[in-house]
This record gives sequence, structure tokens and C-alpha cells, in this order.
Amino acid sequence: MAHVVQPDPAADGGATVGFRVTPRSEPEAQAPGFRSLRNAQPVAGASGSDCSPVATHAATIPDKSSDAIATGAFTMADDAKIAQFQKLVEQNPNDDMAQFSLGTALLDAGRAMDAGPCFQRVLAVNSQHSKAYEMLGRVQIATGHRDLAIQTLTNGYRIAHRKGDLMPMKAMAELLTSIGAEVPTVTEKRAESGEGSTIAATEGFSCRRCGAPGPKMERRPFKGPLGEQIHATVCAKCWKEWVGMGTKVINELRLPMFDPAAQEMYDKHMKEFLMIE
Repeated sequence: MAHVVQPDPAADGGATVGFRVTPRSEPEAQAPGFRSLRNAQPVAGASGSDCSPVATHAATIPDKSSDAIATGAFTMADDAKIAQFQKLVEQNPNDDMAQFSLGTALLDAGRAMDAGPCFQRVLAVNSQHSKAYEMLGRVQIATGHRDLAIQTLTNGYRIAHRKGDLMPMKAMAELLTSIGAEVPTVTEKRAESGEGSTIAATEGFSCRRCGAPGPKMERRPFKGPLGEQIHATVCAKCWKEWVGMGTKVINELRLPMFDPAAQEMYDKHMKEFLMIE
């Protein structure tokens, strides 16, 4: 069963972000806020594929965005990033990476109400995106939809546990606790290889992303402090997964890697994927 997010028409006076997580059968899960994933047509009350504003909402977001909200420290760089990602999602509304990046940029700019539909679309395209559950839960808390946030974060917590995504799992547990909700009980997960056998352990090593005891990379992936940190804390399997995802980041976000700003964006996605703070 996949869990996708559907708008709650009764929430917030029918404005936008009453987000409801509803279990649906594969593969017919529809994009929340849209009639169909294939057609990607917005329904009444949803903000559409470009996540354009439908309503404004001044709220304190329980992450780094709260500082920006308190100080009003939004810059032209925020607007430029938002415009860049809006252009990408207009070209392909089902690009989950572009939608996630746009939602994050909007949330960082204090626009929680506008960010919600972006994370909805991510979960419609990829129902196993544990970080998107976390971010949607933050939006729901910020916009006053506690019950829906509990549902989103509970489902996301279980998915993150199943995938071994430790940092989103921890973040969602903290968010649930912060709103007085119970953290789901899950069984201890054994790290296994793709063939189903327990993977070879490296003494004293635990991957920060999946929690596996190995195997550790034979050498650092690149020079510098970040390369050393990845070598010391990320297993070979998770690094291999990032190599494939990194190519997707470059291609889908059209990053010119000779540009320092593009390199910074690439590194940001890499750190998020590998759970490096």
C-alpha cells in the first residue's frame, strides 16, 4: 500500500493546505490536489503545477525557516531560486526533484502555504520519498493542520524506518513529539544486502544514512574535508545510490558544474541524500 496525500476541502475554509494522507492501492494513486498524475490538471483549491500562491499565511515553521520569518530576511537570491525551480516544474510537473526543490525554497522563504502542493506532488510521483513526508508535515504544522500532520508524519516515519532513512525518521519523531502525538512503534531493522543476506560488518562503523555496519568504502570518494566525512560515515551501498541520484540532480536541475552556485546546489542535495548535516 502506498500512502499519498490528498487535499482536505473542509480544512482552512477551503483555501489550500488541508493535506490528508490516504492509503491507496498501487498503481492507481493519484496526485494529491490534481485530478490525475497523467494529466496533471489542478483541481479547485490546489495551487497547480507551478505551486503559485493561492493564499498567504504567516506562520512559524519549526525549522530554520522560522528565523527568516522572524527577521523578514528574504533576499533576491530566494526569489531567483524560486523562479528557477518554478520554471522547471512548469516544464515537467512530474519532476519530483524539481518539485521538492521548489517546495523547499518556498518553505525557506516563509511561504508554507505555497510550499505544500509541491511536497504533495513529490509524494504523488514517489510515495516512498521519506523527506517529502517530513517537509509536508512541517507545512501542515505551520498552517495549523495538526491532525493531518500527525497522519503524514506517522506514515512518513514508518516509510523512513522501512528504507533505513535515519535522519528523516528522527526528524519526524521529534515533530510528532513537539505536537503531543505518539511516535509509531516499529521493529528493529536488520541491515541486509540486495540478495537478502546480512551484509559484511566493518568494526566500529555504522552508516549515518541507513544504519548498516558496512561495507565501508575502500577509499574517500573525493578530496577535502567533505570527502573525508563521507568516507568515515557513509557505507559503500549508500554512496553508490548517491552516484546515480547525483547524475539525476545535474540533469534534471540543469546544473552547470563550472558554476560555484551550481556546485553548492549539488552539494546541498548530496548532503541531504546522505543525511549529512
